[in-house]
Formats: sequence, structure tokens, C-alpha cells
Amino acid sequence: MPRKYRDFTFESAGRWRFYRNKTLELSEALSSVGSEVPATHLLSERQEIAASQHSHVCRAVLSNGGEALSVYLKGMAFKSPRDAIKQQLGKSRAIKAFEAEQLLQSLGFTTPTTLLTGWRQRLFYKDSFFTLSAALSDYDDLYTTVAQLGEQTNSQKRAFIEQFAEIIARMHRKNIGHGDLRAGNVMCRHAGGWQFAFIDNERTRQYIKLPENIRIKNLVQLNLLLSPVISRTDRQRFFNHYSRFCYGQTNKELLGKVIAKTRKRLKIMLAKEKIEATDLWL
Repeated sequence: MPRKYRDFTFESAGRWRFYRNKTLELSEALSSVGSEVPATHLLSERQEIAASQHSHVCRAVLSNGGEALSVYLKGMAFKSPRDAIKQQLGKSRAIKAFEAEQLLQSLGFTTPTTLLTGWRQRLFYKDSFFTLSAALSDYDDLYTTVAQLGEQTNSQKRAFIEQFAEIIARMHRKNIGHGDLRAGNVMCRHAGGWQFAFIDNERTRQYIKLPENIRIKNLVQLNLLLSPVISRTDRQRFFNHYSRFCYGQTNKELLGKVIAKTRKRLKIMLAKEKIEATDLWL
């Protein structure tokens, strides 16, 4: 039996099985789909987006009850035969990401809103997993936002760093570890204050107690953002603010572990020629 999710209905169309957000008014149109992913034939202005080796992503416009929605359609292929078996027996990457988004939203964090997520069913075999999500409005990724900080005053940059540190600390205080907290998976916008959203959540999960290695992993992933706009003082300010929210004071032991792991990762990136020697800020 399919699981029940709040504000979603479980539906089928031909070989396709999917969960539909009740705000998506497409049931009749979806009933006639063939071999393509549901709603694909209703998309216009499609634009391919760079993605990982085992994913396919496009941005498009979807008409929903007369309203034009900017959306992302993501298809997920199996990474290996072992991965195919795992997704037959357990939850797919698409469903894991969907559930993580619902968890984050329930705790007050912002993520894209899933409109459809599902798979193709052939007897007992599932493949062609997909997710259709509404695009975030007026957000830029962390790379773009940080580059723009160079045009801001020191007080404005400090406000960004402190507000960003607070949202990461709040996530960790909820015992949530993000599965891939790279700068490209953090979205930012300024509307009175800074607001943040998190994408690519398939490995994001909530623990009974956040493991230290997951905390360090997230902090190192953020520390690997290389930019001339971000100084060592800025990085220290981020950590101090984060640490005070999580521990009430600067956690020097944790800082040492984050610095050591960051230094190790930077050296690996240099050896693989992913960065230049001038990028070694540690």
C-alpha cells in the first residue's frame, strides 16, 4: 500500500505511479500520458540544466489552473545495479528527497515545493523516478550571493554571515544533517532580512542526536566555498556565531576538527587540480 502524505494524493496513469500535490490541478490531463513522465507534455519553455551524472534536470513553465508556474523537472537514473536493487526494496532517491523536504518544511525551513513525484511501474519493477517541483522565487545560490557581498558594506556582509550561521545552527539544533550542504544547494534572498532555502535533500535526515561527523561534514562543505570576498575573519565570525547558538560559546575543539578536515579536503582538491594553489586559504 502506498504511504499517505499530508496534502498529497496517490494516483496512477498508465504505468506511472505518483504522489500529486493537491494544489496541482492536472488530474484529467495526466490520465492520458503515455511513455513520458507525467506532465512532461504540459511543459513549455524547457531549458536543460547542468546536473550530476545520474540525474537529468530541466527548467520549464507549467500552466496550473491558468497560472504559469516556473518548475524544475528532475529525473533520476540508477547509479549502479546495486542501487537499482536498493530502490526496488526500499525508498527511492526521489521519495527520500520528498520526505526530507516535508520534514524541513514542518520544522520551519524553506525548500522547493514538490508538485509531483513518482516512478514507472512494470510488473514488480520500478524505474524512471522523477520529481516535479515549483521553482523558488527570487532566490540565488550561495555562490552568487557571496559574490554580490563584495558590493555591500561591512555591516551588511556581517549581517548576512550572522543570519546564515543562525539558520545552519538552528538546523543542527533540530538534529538535522543536510546530505550535501555545498554552496550550490543553499539558496538565498534578501527581503527585509536574509532568507535561506535548501535543495537536493535526498540524503538529508533527522537524527535522535546529530552525529559529530555529520556536523563537521556540513561545516566543512560550507568552508570549501572559495571566494576573495570571504576573509578568514568572516569565516571565524560565522563559526563563532554558529557555535554560540549551538553551545553557548565558541567550541574550540570543534573548530580544530573543522579546520583540519577542511585543510585535508583542500589539499585533495589541489592534487586533483580542481583548485589553484592560490585558493589554499588555510
